[in-house]
Amino acid sequence: MKRLTSFVVLVMLASLNIASASTPSNLKEVEKWLQKVVDATKTLNYEGVFVYQHDNHIETMRIIHKVDGSNRHERLVSLNGEAREVIRKNEKVFCISPNDKSVLEDNALPKTNLPVVPHSLPLLKDSYHFTVGEDGRIAGREVKQIIIKPHDIFRYGYRLWIDKEAGLLLRSELVNNKGKTVEQLLFTDVVIRNHIPDEMLTPSLEGHKLTWIKSEDKPTHRLGDMNKWEVTDLPKGYIMAHYNTHSMPADRKPVDHMVYTDGLAWVSIYIEDSKKDATQHAGLSRMGSVNAFGKRVDDYFVTVVGEVPEFAVRKIGNSVRFKRRIHQ
Repeated sequence: MKRLTSFVVLVMLASLNIASASTPSNLKEVEKWLQKVVDATKTLNYEGVFVYQHDNHIETMRIIHKVDGSNRHERLVSLNGEAREVIRKNEKVFCISPNDKSVLEDNALPKTNLPVVPHSLPLLKDSYHFTVGEDGRIAGREVKQIIIKPHDIFRYGYRLWIDKEAGLLLRSELVNNKGKTVEQLLFTDVVIRNHIPDEMLTPSLEGHKLTWIKSEDKPTHRLGDMNKWEVTDLPKGYIMAHYNTHSMPADRKPVDHMVYTDGLAWVSIYIEDSKKDATQHAGLSRMGSVNAFGKRVDDYFVTVVGEVPEFAVRKIGNSVRFKRRIHQ
């Protein structure tokens, strides 16, 4: 559900140094379309229904998106399967589960769901190729396609369909190295409005007795201050974007959390003390486009997870090392 808190997660593309990721012939057009997506999330009020598909699982979601000055609000409501709602105001996210009447306030993630990618990233032309595709139609609206192809097996490709008039991202596909779609978001209906009343953003469970679970995030390290762990064999183009220590909601045990990105793909590394605990799952696991790799390192358990191919999480997981101190 976290990955649906903002279905336009790929708007971060327009924060990139696009000139390094596209050929001169289509550079300006690619940049124009990606900028339209960013502008749409900052200026448009809309509601709609989209389908989220991964593996053989399909979720249908209703979304209400409102812009109020510098504030952005979203409400996501599941229309099939387990009843769930996600409420977002800027970077605060509340996941509501009616079945157990609980609310998870999630603050244990990097500061933004739509990250601003540092301009010091290695040139994206070494990792991806950007092209402009064909025109089409989605949810009754004219769209332009953007195609993003990776140069290696350590990242997915992307296909994006952008509303020509409004700039909304109406369809996105994550594509593996065999050209197969592993995850898809597709709007079936969308209405752009001048105004979204506040009551449309109010969760249906408001007023019920709910159990609140807050994910604590207490940073103890600054970026670059890691003195315990290192990743010795990162895929080309990945750099560290985030590092802190926080407690997980389930058991409150402190966990070191590192995030690496190539500008499009994001990978999280969680490291927890587990001297005698043998319950963690070692090896590879997958759910939709998200792959995870677990491995014991000394008295710790390392979990690498991300919306990247299994080759990436395995390569990164196998290269996490505990730094040995020569001088105490």
